[in-house]
Amino acid sequence: MVTQPNNSTSRNNIKVTSQLHPKSYTPKLHPKGCNSKVLTKALNLYNKGWKLFLRNIKGRTYLYARKYDANLKKKVQKYVGKVDGHIVKELSRLSVLSNTIITTTNVPRKKPQESAPKEGVGGLFAGGCLSFMVHRLGLRFVRPWVSSLFLQQLGARFVGRSRQWVLRFYVGSGRFVTLQVNRDGTAQVWLEASDNPLTVDEFVGFCRFYLLELFARVTGRSVDLGDFVVMVAPEVNSDFDGAVMEGVKSLTLKDYYDEVVRVYYSGPGRKATMPSGGVRVEVKAESWKGHDLKDVVDGVVAMARLPVVLTDIKRDLELIKGSLPKEKLEASLLADVVASKLANLLYLSMEKWGNRFELALKDLSAKMQKMLQPIMNRIRELERENEELKRRLSQLREDNGMKFDELPAELKEFLREMERDGYIRLTETRIQYGDRIWAAIFRFKGNIDAWLEEMSYAYLGRKDNRGLFKAVIKAIRFYDNRWNGKPGVPYDKFLSALQRFI
Repeated sequence: MVTQPNNSTSRNNIKVTSQLHPKSYTPKLHPKGCNSKVLTKALNLYNKGWKLFLRNIKGRTYLYARKYDANLKKKVQKYVGKVDGHIVKELSRLSVLSNTIITTTNVPRKKPQESAPKEGVGGLFAGGCLSFMVHRLGLRFVRPWVSSLFLQQLGARFVGRSRQWVLRFYVGSGRFVTLQVNRDGTAQVWLEASDNPLTVDEFVGFCRFYLLELFARVTGRSVDLGDFVVMVAPEVNSDFDGAVMEGVKSLTLKDYYDEVVRVYYSGPGRKATMPSGGVRVEVKAESWKGHDLKDVVDGVVAMARLPVVLTDIKRDLELIKGSLPKEKLEASLLADVVASKLANLLYLSMEKWGNRFELALKDLSAKMQKMLQPIMNRIRELERENEELKRRLSQLREDNGMKFDELPAELKEFLREMERDGYIRLTETRIQYGDRIWAAIFRFKGNIDAWLEEMSYAYLGRKDNRGLFKAVIKAIRFYDNRWNGKPGVPYDKFLSALQRFI
């Protein structure tokens, strides 16, 4: 494919490309083993200006030729014949084969001569028809949610060499889905549909319904398309009248002005990259590799509508051009160029203004943070002072409480005797469990009522002190041996609780 610099024009990223056909040459035919009649017929048609392309029908490859007929004012297509790998390789070596491969999924299984259309392919691509093909799709489920129990119920098998659970489904029409589950609960999903590729509706239905339902069964919870990352992205090809769009990645304004999307128009009377103004939209698989499946599905739906929208726009432009005289048409073209330049300028200006505004916000944030830093430091100092005041107040309250010497004399004597035996511990302001009580608590797991009853009969052999012995332990337990976060119980609280159990 050669670009003519003298005949090309540039207007708002609009370029003219042309393809030159060699006038005559004598190619070398492939040796024995290939169909030389089909190859000779194809080369003769190519020398006469026909464009050669391949079509994949039900897994078989056929060769077609097409060109624009000026008398009929439409594209005309001819069926050349069935080809194999040797002929395709020979045509590719001679650089006479178009890169377009059209996959037909709704053609009945007939002989190639019967299924070959006798007229042009305008009906196939009328109004901008998307020929969407998904031969193989690779996804990764990033959530560690897949359960081996659910996989066993579905009949999955464990592969010891890779230490993965593998489950393979047949989804009909020669399509298979393979599920590979890793040890961490993540998974890979492989869709194999080489014999019968998926259309737009089938691809969207597979992603939004079948895939989500499958993983809801193997995970036991609800999943979303955002939980999948694309490993092997689908291939998208589309032909429609009027333009060539290459490298389409998304339909945002920024991508357009960054020339991610490039549109080429062919001038009147010139050959274009496709026969007589034909157009190709190509989205490479790498465009969506590593993206979330939700973004890919939304992009596919938008791409399916793109050819129709562009075709409608081109049709309206042709009607306007046909109704305007030459002077007004040139003025309109000039206005389009000026408007495009102004749009580019406005976009770049807004982008620069946005960058400056972002820098100004960052600068203002840094200045405010610097101004607020002394206030934040003072707040931290006040918090530390508040904690210190709380601690001193707690000490003052504890110091002002009841002392051990203020208890009744008989009770003090009995408590000292229990302390000597290891049942309690006494301090100046608090009373708490002793080692023997803690040992009983750990031994009987907190349920020491029966143990207290037994020890009360054995303690000192005095019946008058049995009830007091149990009451002391229960009074300490009434506050769970804790008061205001400190071990033990203050004596004033201990006395009030002791009255309950005597």
